[in-house]
Amino acid sequence: MFEVRVGVELEFYSKRAKSFFNGEVKEEIGKGQLEVVFPHSSNIPQVLKEVLQFKRKYKEDADFRAHHFGLPSSALQFNISIHKQGKPFVTPGILHHLLADIKPDLHFFAPTENCRARLKDLEKIKNFRNSPYTLCIGDKNNRTAAIRVIENRIEHRVPSASCLVIPRFRSILNAISKGLQETKERHV
Repeated sequence: MFEVRVGVELEFYSKRAKSFFNGEVKEEIGKGQLEVVFPHSSNIPQVLKEVLQFKRKYKEDADFRAHHFGLPSSALQFNISIHKQGKPFVTPGILHHLLADIKPDLHFFAPTENCRARLKDLEKIKNFRNSPYTLCIGDKNNRTAAIRVIENRIEHRVPSASCLVIPRFRSILNAISKGLQETKERHV
């Protein structure tokens, strides 16, 4: 049996001071850019509910639209760990399916032209190396990778902060499921 745990990092812009958000956020690298971190949990519905509640609560004061071309972008990063008998692991099959599902679903991960531009307009963002504009798997030092693996934790870095959270996570979970199924079939 496998256990999946997820955490979320939500980056956005606001004209409000950090203190307005009642200690829920920290400052990010862009001027006026903030981040809220939802810690890892196996109670995935609760994590996703908290993300949605935050977005609803602050929809008038937070800008979740993508920013690009010299500015760090608003983003929604899923941090995922898969455990078997309490130990985290990642398989090539899981990574393959996560990567393979990005391109056909890109319009869902990045729902507006502005969101997609932060992922693909290389000429305009080549001097800014924090956007996940490379459709590849990277390590902790590669901030341009769509998916990073850090100590058996997967960072899915493509979703825009303005995407629909639950359907996006559902598609990520589906890709993980396909990868786990392949792993089980190889070991039968």
